[in-house]
Amino acid sequence: MSNPLRASFVVVSLVFSGAAGCAQNQYSARSLPCEYQAAQVINPQTLDLSGFAGPAVSSEFVAPGDVLDVSIAGGLNAEEVIELSLRIEDSGAAVLPQIGPIHLAGMSTGEAERNIAAACIQSGIYLRPQVSVTEKRQRMNRITVTGAVEEPGVKELPRGSSYLLEALVVAGGLAEDAGTTVEIRRPTGDGPSPANPVLKLASANGATAANLGSVVDRGAGALFHSVSLDLTQAVTQTSAGEYLPDGSVVTVQKLQLPPLQVIGLVKKPGEYDFPVGRPVRLLSAVALAGGTTYNIADRAMVIRPRDDGGAPAVIKVNLQKAKSDGQENLLLAPGDIVSVEHNVATLFFEAMGLARVGVGASVPLY
Repeated sequence: MSNPLRASFVVVSLVFSGAAGCAQNQYSARSLPCEYQAAQVINPQTLDLSGFAGPAVSSEFVAPGDVLDVSIAGGLNAEEVIELSLRIEDSGAAVLPQIGPIHLAGMSTGEAERNIAAACIQSGIYLRPQVSVTEKRQRMNRITVTGAVEEPGVKELPRGSSYLLEALVVAGGLAEDAGTTVEIRRPTGDGPSPANPVLKLASANGATAANLGSVVDRGAGALFHSVSLDLTQAVTQTSAGEYLPDGSVVTVQKLQLPPLQVIGLVKKPGEYDFPVGRPVRLLSAVALAGGTTYNIADRAMVIRPRDDGGAPAVIKVNLQKAKSDGQENLLLAPGDIVSVEHNVATLFFEAMGLARVGVGASVPLY
């Protein structure tokens, strides 16, 4: 036997003897345990985030920070009409000239009109006042949205609809590299998920839950509170929205998937970004790497790391069978290493220095 051929058989022997030493962690595509099977990679852009919109709130409800236009007519001088611009203080009251503070927060504009009229009569300044109240400007919450969104920056949201979904919408939506984790940092003492102050005030004033949704007062908490949301879990749960008070910071974490590695008898070995939103199978990875260098290469191994840091699984697959067998065309996971291996024939060609003729670059990606 010539030296090249002898060397080839030595290499083959070493390959198979090395594989035998790790047999306890080796599987075929058909015998792969459930814990080693590739999990679906969720594309957050496909999730239904409508649950984070929060309950609908009528714009008629008055809240601290709002500015109201108030018109009062019909006092001692029937021809006199007084036009006022009132700001609702943090206490919930507005100060009327010659009358003093009147609590208006949590009321509808109609209720505010009646309260102002009653205060005018009680003060003796107006006999039969006709009061008109309109919302001039609702207080805005300034929310900082960062991370994997299309238009990060400081956004302004009306206080009555300052929820996570609205913040993501005004930030242009989730970016292509968005992950499923969202961090919310609130400068509040209201606990993990403070209730909308408009809802709280309206509820305290006797508004019905059917119109306002449920309100939860979580009590006192830290000055700054951070919460982490997994969107894939949160969308399956009943939610009244994640309210964002003024000064909140929303950070959408980027998707950080370990790349695929394709090595061995391929034309372009290296690392490849793991695609999001579509399944990636064995032949797809080989195609990404330009196909095999030999058309007779049929052996491959997929090395799959364990999440717990234990010994990785080594999955033996056959490239020829994978072309017609969906189970053999293994579904890959982020971080997988695909190694196209030598067989006896490829070792012979390698030893003899024969030209490489490859196939597989035209395999569809999915």
